[in-house]
Amino acid sequence: MEVHHIIPDAHQQKILCFSYNPFGQRLYTGSEDGSIKCWDLESGKCERVLLKHDGWVTDLLYVDKYNIMFSCSLDGVIVAWNPLLKPFFEKKVNIPCICLAWDAKRKHLIAGMKEWIHLYKVTKIRFDTTIDLLDTVEVIRLSGFVRCIICAQGRLVVGSFDRAITIYESATGKKLSKMNNIHKAAISVMTYDEDNNRFITGGFDKKVKLFTMDGSMIYEIGGFTDVITGICYNRITKTLWVTANSNQPQIFDALTGQNVTEFVSGISEHEGDIQQLQFISATNEIIGVASHRCVITWKHNPFTALSTLQGSNHVIEVLTCTSSRHGPQLFSAGGSTIKRWEIVEADGQIYGYTQPLSHGDHVGKRATEKRQTAFSVRCTTMTWTS
Repeated sequence: MEVHHIIPDAHQQKILCFSYNPFGQRLYTGSEDGSIKCWDLESGKCERVLLKHDGWVTDLLYVDKYNIMFSCSLDGVIVAWNPLLKPFFEKKVNIPCICLAWDAKRKHLIAGMKEWIHLYKVTKIRFDTTIDLLDTVEVIRLSGFVRCIICAQGRLVVGSFDRAITIYESATGKKLSKMNNIHKAAISVMTYDEDNNRFITGGFDKKVKLFTMDGSMIYEIGGFTDVITGICYNRITKTLWVTANSNQPQIFDALTGQNVTEFVSGISEHEGDIQQLQFISATNEIIGVASHRCVITWKHNPFTALSTLQGSNHVIEVLTCTSSRHGPQLFSAGGSTIKRWEIVEADGQIYGYTQPLSHGDHVGKRATEKRQTAFSVRCTTMTWTS
C-alpha cells in the first residue's frame, strides 16, 4: 500500500466519520462542526458542503442498493440524502444517535442511540414524496451506551462502553449471547473480517481482540501505547491495520497476529495522530483521518514489492531457496555471512528471518550451483509478486 492522496484541513473541527460512494467515487466526511462534505478523492477537491444537522455528525452510511446516504447526529435526527445530495427524509428520534449499520438482506437500518438500538425497515423509496421512509421493527435496550455495531451473517454484533459484546438476530432483535468484560476498559472501535467471518474489537485497554461470530475469542494483540482508535481488515494483503492515536498504522498478519509493519513498503509517519481507518473494496484503498483534520488514502499497488526483508549488512551476492519439514527457507549470502531466512507464508505474504549462519571465508557465487541467483542489492532482500 502506498500513500495515494492527502487532503489537509478537510474540516474546521475534528472529523468523526466518513463513508464512500463507489458509483460516484466520492468520499463523504462528517465533523464536530455539524457539516458533511463531499470530496473528489483524485483531485482532493471539496465539491459540496451539506448543512442539515445541529450537532456533531457522528456517523455516515452509504447504501449502494438505493444510491442514498444516511447521516446521524447528536441532535437526535437521522437524515436520508438522495443521489443529488439533497435531504428527502428526516427521522427525529430525540436521542443522540451514535452509529449506523445496514442489513442488506432485510433492508434494515440499524441505529445505535445511547443505551438503545433501533431497527428500521426501509419502505419503498420515492424521492418526490414525504412518505415515512423508516418503519420501526424493534427497539432494544442495552445495559451500557452503544459504541459500535456490525451487521453480518444474519447477526448484529454490538459493542458498548460497559466492556460488553452482545449478539442479536438481525431479523428480530432476539438476543443470542452476551460477553461481559471482554476488554479491561471500554470498547472503542470494532470492524468485520468478511474473508474469515470474524469481528475484531479494540479497547481503551490498548488491546485488539479477534472473535468468531459466535463470540469465541481467537487471539489478542497487545503492546500498544494508547487507546485503539481505528481498525480495518485489508482484503488485498489479508492484514489488519491498527492505529492507537499514532502517527502511522501498525500492520498485523490477520491469521497469526504477527506484527509485519517493518516488511510493508509505503508505510511512513504522518503529521498528527491517525484516528480512524476503513478499507474500501471498490477501489482497494484504505482511508484514514488524522487528529489535525486531514484525510489520508493509501492505495494498493500490485507492482510494488510484496515484502521487504531487512537485516543484511553486505551486498547480496547469492540467493537460494529450499524446502524443509518446517516449510520453505531462503538463504542469502554476502561478505563472509550466510543468512537463513525463515519464510512464513500466510495468504501469500512473506515475513521474518532467523539468526545468520557464520562462515569463515568470503561467500562467492559457488555457494549454490543448480539454483544460483545473483543480485547486487545492497542491504535489502526483496521478494516480488509475480
